[in-house]
Amino acid sequence: MSYSSHLQIVKTASDKTELVDINNCLIDTTKPLNERRRGFTQQVRNPNLFIIGDLVVRIEYTGKRSFSDAFLSALKSS
Repeated sequence: MSYSSHLQIVKTASDKTELVDINNCLIDTTKPLNERRRGFTQQVRNPNLFIIGDLVVRIEYTGKRSFSDAFLSALKSS
């Protein structure tokens, strides 16, 4: 399966104060993958739109691979 991911850093958001800074998110790598995914999603609230420091990050996935598959792949590599 081929897919492409697109990471776009945007300069503005409708309300940046409502976005979660993932620098403050903790992932317990000793837990099973599904629990790590659930914990991250609960902390960040929107895994497609968040901030890293002062940068607003919007992630978009295209292709045949689902968001869940791409997200699990990212968690496995960390």
